[in-house]
Amino acid sequence: MAASLTMTEIRSMGTQDLNREIKHKRATIGALRLAVSLGKEKNTMLYRKAKRELAQLLTVAHAQS
Repeated sequence: MAASLTMTEIRSMGTQDLNREIKHKRATIGALRLAVSLGKEKNTMLYRKAKRELAQLLTVAHAQS
């Protein structure tokens, strides 16, 4: 998984970058959810981290609009 973004990096992104990251994070969460439920991914913290990062991205995107 890619390195997580800091809130400073997220806040400095433009609208298009935020939307791209949100789409990417949603796809990642879907894949992780499937992998965890099938038992292929044992590290459930990756799923929790991805959800937290998506929430941060959505919060900043909403604040900018």
